[in-house]
Amino acid sequence: FRFSVAYIPAQEMSGDWIYIWGKNPSERRVILGDVVGKGPSAAIPVAILIGILGECERIDKPMEETLQYLNTRVLELFHKQVTTSCTAIVLKENRSIELYNAGSPGWFLCSEGKSRHLPMRSSTLGMSSEAHFAVEKIELGEHDFLFTFTDGYMEGARAFRRLVTRMTQISSIPTFMDLQLTLDDIGKSFRLEDDRSLLMISARDDVQVEAA
Repeated sequence: FRFSVAYIPAQEMSGDWIYIWGKNPSERRVILGDVVGKGPSAAIPVAILIGILGECERIDKPMEETLQYLNTRVLELFHKQVTTSCTAIVLKENRSIELYNAGSPGWFLCSEGKSRHLPMRSSTLGMSSEAHFAVEKIELGEHDFLFTFTDGYMEGARAFRRLVTRMTQISSIPTFMDLQLTLDDIGKSFRLEDDRSLLMISARDDVQVEAA
């Protein structure tokens, strides 16, 4: 797989966060999240969340158990005063993929000239001990790609429909910069000033890691 990430903070301190989990040689995980709020009140909990994920990685906790544990710890530490959305992708050696979602906008899949939104409706972390996490398994073909983003880019069904239509008009995998420009263009009427993070995944014979 090739994965590319962009992170654009709205202020000097941000509530968006990303964790790249790569100690298991048979898989790679990328977890993207967004703490509710802005500035230090959001950035300080981010540091704690990253520390909790580090604990989970050290003992190689399964992805769903990791989300459950993260939800429990956020509730214990912040008593519903801090919540975070979270989405994760588990990349396997055989090109199979597991998608997880906890309150994020979901994923967009572009395959064989078609585009669709995978909303993966679920619960935000830190709101209830009965949190619901969505899981979906897919495989990426050579010319397919996936992406997800935090709601700083855009939010709402109307914006997502426009995005799906625009992506259907693309005949090949876009560059990461072109994807950013597309989201910026569509989202300008459907967003407030907030942190923006974008994650794009594609299947390749050569595995590369890019960051923007």
